[in-house]
Amino acid sequence: MSLKRRQFLRLSAGSAALGGSLLYGTPSFSSPAAIQKKTILDRLKPLTDDIVPITVEERKSRIEKAQRLMVEHKIDALLLDSGTSLKYFTGISWWPSERTMIAIIPAHGEVKYISPAFEAERLRELIRIGNDVRVWEEHESPYKQIAVTIRDMSIKTGTIGIEERLRFFIFDGIRKEASHLNYTSGDPVTMPCRLIKHSKRTVPLRAGYLHPDGKLTPLFRTIGIPYGHPGHLHPEARRLFARYEDETMPSGRRR
Repeated sequence: MSLKRRQFLRLSAGSAALGGSLLYGTPSFSSPAAIQKKTILDRLKPLTDDIVPITVEERKSRIEKAQRLMVEHKIDALLLDSGTSLKYFTGISWWPSERTMIAIIPAHGEVKYISPAFEAERLRELIRIGNDVRVWEEHESPYKQIAVTIRDMSIKTGTIGIEERLRFFIFDGIRKEASHLNYTSGDPVTMPCRLIKHSKRTVPLRAGYLHPDGKLTPLFRTIGIPYGHPGHLHPEARRLFARYEDETMPSGRRR
């Protein structure tokens, strides 16, 4: 049985009120009549019903656009470290540990991945685009494997784009192993792709809002999926919850 947020909030408020009733000797408001009473939470409209997961086809189209931009800017390959751009293009969420795992998007051809050998199977389970995973063992250099993979892409000379989240120690290691290549910012490729917000992306962002009376109200101070301490509530959200308490709690009840 799944519990919706508004049900959770209503039950939480009810539990708090019941505790106060026991402590202060005030009557509990959890009678059937009180439960049936309509409150502001009953007017909240679901914002997640129309959320559709981003498809593999959508991510492939993003990669195709990135490859067109690479050709335009004379960038032969783009290196993606763990983070938002890796998720944006490939759909893979990966923790950025000290063991290097990156994806390489060439200007022409399929995406390739470089992974620690012991993590390779887990990575393969997550991959939906491409199937070429190059591994490195604990006694080997991941940067050498990256340099070899770039060479296997028929990139003997040229320019490699560095996505903004790629950590310096990875870039430094690659640069030492492939000093014959040029390196540049990957922003001319990633930014034009990621700055465009499609409806499929903006709908999930709205999930962090309350929606009473047809008006979007931020739930927390930061935009996004609502996680955080109650102290981080947006001021307007605090006002709405105070209004809910006024509608449900007995008169004279302490907050």
